[in-house]
Amino acid sequence: MEPPVDVSDGQDLTSLIEHRAAATPDLVGFIDECGAAVSFDEFGLRVRQLANSLAAQGVGAGTRVSWQLPTSLAAMVLAGALASLNAVQNPILPMYRTRELSFITRQVRPDVFISKKHWSGGFDYSSMVAGVLADVDCGTELWLLDGGVIQDTGRAPVGEGEPQASVRWIFFTSGTTSEPKGVLHTDASLLAGPSAMVDAFGVTADDRFPVVFPFTHVGGIQMLVLQMLTGCSAVVIDHFDLASTLEALSSAGVTLLAGGTPLAVLFLAEQRRQPQDPLLPDLRAVVTGAAPKPPDLHRALRDELGGLGALSCYGLTEAPMSVLSRLEDSEICLSTAEGRPIPSCEVKIVSEDGSVCMPTVTGELCVRGASLCTGYLDEALNGDAFDSDGYFHTGDIGVIDLDGYVHIVGRLKDVIIRKGEKISAAEIEGVLVAMSELDEAAVVGVPDPEAGERCCVVLEDNGGRSTTLDEIVRHCSSVGLARHKLPEQIHVVDHFPRNASGKIDKTILKQLVIAEMAAADG
Repeated sequence: MEPPVDVSDGQDLTSLIEHRAAATPDLVGFIDECGAAVSFDEFGLRVRQLANSLAAQGVGAGTRVSWQLPTSLAAMVLAGALASLNAVQNPILPMYRTRELSFITRQVRPDVFISKKHWSGGFDYSSMVAGVLADVDCGTELWLLDGGVIQDTGRAPVGEGEPQASVRWIFFTSGTTSEPKGVLHTDASLLAGPSAMVDAFGVTADDRFPVVFPFTHVGGIQMLVLQMLTGCSAVVIDHFDLASTLEALSSAGVTLLAGGTPLAVLFLAEQRRQPQDPLLPDLRAVVTGAAPKPPDLHRALRDELGGLGALSCYGLTEAPMSVLSRLEDSEICLSTAEGRPIPSCEVKIVSEDGSVCMPTVTGELCVRGASLCTGYLDEALNGDAFDSDGYFHTGDIGVIDLDGYVHIVGRLKDVIIRKGEKISAAEIEGVLVAMSELDEAAVVGVPDPEAGERCCVVLEDNGGRSTTLDEIVRHCSSVGLARHKLPEQIHVVDHFPRNASGKIDKTILKQLVIAEMAAADG
């Protein structure tokens, strides 16, 4: 078995793709949901062909290219092709709609936006993008990718942009404040986490994992890097359907169930519905992350779904894969901790006054090192996010135990994490303000057995309220709010708890709502 690629000599994604195609050309690298296989040699060939096509239309070093595509081999090829041209690429989540695209486009001001006509239930993405680009009016060209080929644009080449040092990626956060943030990454920062994962999780060319999450996540690109480092295979799922997806993953012999805690919980629930038949008989471990991990999840995965259980991966868009579990970790650590920092990263816990906490003392988790981004696209955001020692303040509340394991216990920021996606409560509250039917509304996350959390709109009882959830959802949809952000529940309280300044105390409110829901359930 060929050893993993050593990335200590400054490798980038392009050199990794070339190395993998040369080292193991016939090895299966990708399997689609219908079972069709593509070798690493074929993948490398498609990357070169698309790169040549893009270069002929003027894409080069520094050209800014935003792209929104479904999880597919075509999207992976595009990422590789743009990387080989040293373009600055901005992968965009498929769930984003007009509101988010308008904000992102104004921030990035791309030279080119690549999409395709129809996907995801027949929704016309190209028309949506065209409308956004016309409204923003920043001269961006819209190109369509069809069958892995850029359609003839009928326009003059766009020309090269201005190279920006080593920055090659712009990922937008899901939005922990009222608007998402553009995060700047280099190839080096995206290689750090996967390189550490090879050793921590014992990844080899014999492993296969599913890509059922949006490939345009920072984690999607990193899992592509993991493939090129090790020769492991990806089972690429475009349209997720629990029954057919499970059949495809089982047939492909998936060994690592990557996709985060929400996917792990979903598959565990399905296994419990048919305990006599292992859903994934070749499974050796489940990769958790992207959402809080219940303390009993590791043992349940081990005993019911099979394999080792949970291997945690903690990070953010700004510092992905910074903390990992290891195969040799104890049962208690696999159950309760996120792991320890990867060798190229450091973490610290700080108190409210900024002083560094001793082990076992709770505070805000901060990260620095090789996986950390270079900053935000909006430079004005950097001052509050990074301290003078180069640490990024994550907004997560955590503790480091005496053995150096990181434990996450809460969040400083007012966000809801639904199926691994961060939803800003403030953004939804801002949308609800425009509803004439509502005097005041608060948004909190409440526990959901499958999604982790769901978005709950909390209203104060006025003795005659008639606003319905359907009305709220229709309003939010009408202003272009992404589907995953739409409220899923209404809860009415007698009075909003307020702090000394008269503002709604969201911490107390959330506790109140959860307690009342539990009481109602008996």
